Amino acid sequence: MMQTILIRCLLIAAGLVVGLFMAESAVRLFHLAPEAAPLAMGRFQLSANPKIAYERVPNLRYEGASLHFYDFRGSGNSLGYRSPDYGIRKPPGIHRIVVLGDSIAEGMHVDDDDAIFPRRVEKELRSAGYNVQVLNFAVSGYNTQQEVETLREKALRFEPDVVLLAYCINDREDVSPEILIPLLDHLKSRESLCPPSRALNSWLIASALYRFVTFRILQTRSQQDAWLRYDHYSTGDTVERSLTELAQLADEHRFRVMVAVFPIFDARDPRFLHYEFHSEHQRVSAISKQLGFFVLDLLAVFRDCAAEPGRSEELYADPLHPSGVGHQCAARAICRYIVDRRVLAPPSGN
Repeated sequence: MMQTILIRCLLIAAGLVVGLFMAESAVRLFHLAPEAAPLAMGRFQLSANPKIAYERVPNLRYEGASLHFYDFRGSGNSLGYRSPDYGIRKPPGIHRIVVLGDSIAEGMHVDDDDAIFPRRVEKELRSAGYNVQVLNFAVSGYNTQQEVETLREKALRFEPDVVLLAYCINDREDVSPEILIPLLDHLKSRESLCPPSRALNSWLIASALYRFVTFRILQTRSQQDAWLRYDHYSTGDTVERSLTELAQLADEHRFRVMVAVFPIFDARDPRFLHYEFHSEHQRVSAISKQLGFFVLDLLAVFRDCAAEPGRSEELYADPLHPSGVGHQCAARAICRYIVDRRVLAPPSGN
C-alpha cells in the first residue's frame, strides 16, 4: 500500500517536472517572456524596500554632459554610492564611520570625489593618527526615513563604530517626487519590468516561464500594488520617528551617532547675519541630544568660514549645497569635533 502511494507521488512529481520543462521550453521557443531587470533611470533604480523608495544603480560609471538623474560624474561603487569600495568585513584595528545623508553628503556640484567632506574627513583623521575608513551611503533626495532604512538594510553589515548623519533642513519633507514619480511612471509604461523584490532570486529570474507569468500575466496588479506600497511611505515628516529608530539601532549594534546640521545658504546674507532657520536647527539638535547623539551645528562653523580674512571663493554652489571650499570647511569642523569630543577612541599613545 505504502509502496503504491509512493509510486503515485513520484509519478505526479515527474509529471509536474516534465510539464514545467515543456512549458519553459515553449515560452523560450516563442520568446514570450520579457527580460527582467531592476527599473532604472540614470543612477536611480526603484528599491525593493518602499521605505527606501529608490537607490543607486551599482557599478555605474558616467561621464556625460548632463547630470540629470546622474548627479555626479565618475564611478559609483559596487552598491552604487560615491564612496570607496571597502570590504564588508572590518579589518582588525580599523574604525569605521558610515555617513548618511542626501545630495549634500553625496557632493552635488563638486566634481572631485576627494573634495567632498566624507573623503576629507577620512583623510584628515588618518593624518591625525586614526586608523579609519569612511563609507558614504548618501543619496541625492533622501530624507531621514530613507537614510535610516539604508543604514538598517545596507550599511550595518559594514560594522560601523560611528554613524554620521548629515542633516539638511529639508530632510523632513516627503520622499523626493522629482525622483520617485518618474520611476513609478516608467514602471507603469513598461510591461516587462517591475520593482525588484527579494523574492526574485536569480534562479527564478533565469526561468522564462517565471518571467512570463510574473511580468506578463500578473504585471498589472503588480504595478498597482507597487504604487500603493511606495505611496504609503512617501509622505509626511519622518524625522523624529526615524531618529528614534536610529537610536534603537545604535543600542542594538553598539555604535555612536553624530548629527551634523547643515545650514541653508543665502547669497543676500553670506555671513548668516539674518538667518531664518534657527528654530529648525534647534529642533533637530534638541531631539538628537535627547536621544544621546553627538550634535554639531555647522551654522556657526560656516559663519566663521565666511568671515575668514581673504575669503574669495564662495562656500556654496546653491542654497542647499556647499562648494568644494564649503565641504573643506565642514570636514575640518567635523574632524575637530570627533577628536575633541572623542567620538572615536583616540589613537593609542594620545
